[in-house]
Amino acid sequence: QQGGGLEGRNLGILSERKARKAPVFAIGAIVILIIAVVLVIRGCAGGGYEEPIRNLVKGIENQDGKQILKAFSDEMMEAAEEESGYSREEFAEMYENMFNYSIGDVNLFDVDYKVDYEIEDDYDLSEREIKEIEDELSDEGIDVDIKAGKEVELTLEISVKSIDYHEEEDKTVEVIKIGQNWYINPLTF
Repeated sequence: QQGGGLEGRNLGILSERKARKAPVFAIGAIVILIIAVVLVIRGCAGGGYEEPIRNLVKGIENQDGKQILKAFSDEMMEAAEEESGYSREEFAEMYENMFNYSIGDVNLFDVDYKVDYEIEDDYDLSEREIKEIEDELSDEGIDVDIKAGKEVELTLEISVKSIDYHEEEDKTVEVIKIGQNWYINPLTF
């Protein structure tokens, strides 16, 4: 009987441990679920619309044409290649050469400069505006299904510390969501 009593006591301890572990696992599962929901909401809410703007600004700052081209969709680049006869590599090189020589009045060749931006405001584009963009892009040979769009008001800031130069320019661009990614509307660039 003592053996049966000991077994019963051991089973009681095991079920007590299981009971304590269950809430810990449940809390962990709930935390993971909350994190997943937040990430999905952020992705669906369009928090990534700044990515093409960052790509463009970083590309300009680093004089990196390939980085600049990331601001535009494959469909846009394919249409540009077909229309111009230039490859993406040639477009990247053209951008690098253009920014090596000047932005505004500043000669950037071998000069350490910084390009920064601040988003002043953004507005969701209406379905009608999105349809107009799709039609305009289609006229240029770019057939895309735009999921969302924003008009973004930026302040671009260019500075060169060595000569104490600072220039600000206000710019409005449209960013459009194609599939899961955001791109700059090339017709506003």
